[in-house]
Amino acid sequence: MRNVRSICAALALALVACAGAAEPGPETTTPPPSGEPTAEPGVSGGGGPGAAVSSPVASSPPSGAAPGPFVCSLPAPVKSDDACTKDADCAPSVPCHARACVAASRAEPRKPDTVCSMMADCQSADVNPCMCYEGRCALVPKAN
Repeated sequence: MRNVRSICAALALALVACAGAAEPGPETTTPPPSGEPTAEPGVSGGGGPGAAVSSPVASSPPSGAAPGPFVCSLPAPVKSDDACTKDADCAPSVPCHARACVAASRAEPRKPDTVCSMMADCQSADVNPCMCYEGRCALVPKAN
């Protein structure tokens, strides 16, 4: 029993020591996890698997200007080739973190065992609505 306490104490000290050793580096962006498409086939504004992922580029404010609030939204609509007449005609292409909207009849249904991560994606239907935009289903930047 004494050895278990000693081992636990040593692990706790090692964790505390390691927590302070990491220094924050420059801001970086990470690509979406593998297996999640960057854009759907038939959707403008992106390619299929293997296409380059565009990430918003943060620019520094002019000197003396206060930085603005963080905005989690698309920079422009991502339109699909699917025609629509009303918002209800459109749905996210996949159940989790969809980066495109398609006709509701073509959307992959959510299965009872589907589990999505809790990571919100600013370029997806997590925060941007699927709408009928200019007669096509589109992922549209949310209104601020």
